[in-house]
Amino acid sequence: NEDQMCMFQSWYISCDMHYSLVAPLVVYCLWQSPLAGMFLLGLILTLAALVPFLITYIGRYDGVLRVYMSLLVDPGQVDYYRNVYIKSHNRAVPYVVGMSAAYIYTRLKGTGYKLTVNQVGVGSIVAAIVALTSMMAAWIFYIPGRPYHPLENALYSPLHRLGWASAMSWIIVAAGLTGFGILEPILSMKSLVPLSRLTYSTFLVHGLVQLYSVATLRVPEYMSFPKLFWMWLGDVTASFILALVLHLLVEAPVTSLFKLIQPKRKVIKEG
Repeated sequence: NEDQMCMFQSWYISCDMHYSLVAPLVVYCLWQSPLAGMFLLGLILTLAALVPFLITYIGRYDGVLRVYMSLLVDPGQVDYYRNVYIKSHNRAVPYVVGMSAAYIYTRLKGTGYKLTVNQVGVGSIVAAIVALTSMMAAWIFYIPGRPYHPLENALYSPLHRLGWASAMSWIIVAAGLTGFGILEPILSMKSLVPLSRLTYSTFLVHGLVQLYSVATLRVPEYMSFPKLFWMWLGDVTASFILALVLHLLVEAPVTSLFKLIQPKRKVIKEG
């Protein structure tokens, strides 16, 4: 009943559940045989990219979810959203990339490996180019009257997620191994820790903020870059404020309750 979801972003929860069932098997293979585990990761990544490619190509779908008014009014009634965008077999690429990055980081961290300044600089430039290209290239699918190219859309469908996830993984791995020099104090600010605890609640409420702002419009608006930035800043601020309320009223009390219910683990000291 994808067209009757109580929250349009709840597709992520089901996808996360599916991936969490597969992840332990991959981790076990990596633990028992790193070579076999890496082969399995590569195979899963290939399949994860091939599936959305074939579905997009055969079904002649768009390579990206185009945010039009019909989507904001009722996402469940949009064919692409319902049959392609929210399906776990079409969303697995970033998860597999994240697992691969976690394994690479663990292995390198265990050996004490450090990246050189040149490696961090070049890698960061490449990651920035890949990330921006992966996202910004979607503008071509919004050009009015542009002919539909099945292969172009099919390639973009898995590759833009692969590019973005790889760039984000580079930031995490590089920051954990070596750091980013003068940017390190900003990236490791302790004041960001409270915000990080609100991310899940923000994910749950941000759609409400965006849908409300769109649903209350009575006339069309012209969007300029300054206005888009202003609206983005307002969305982020309002979402985190509502997330704080949700966290204090629901998430934090439930988490504390679970801690009280769960038995405490006994720590056995050696010697």
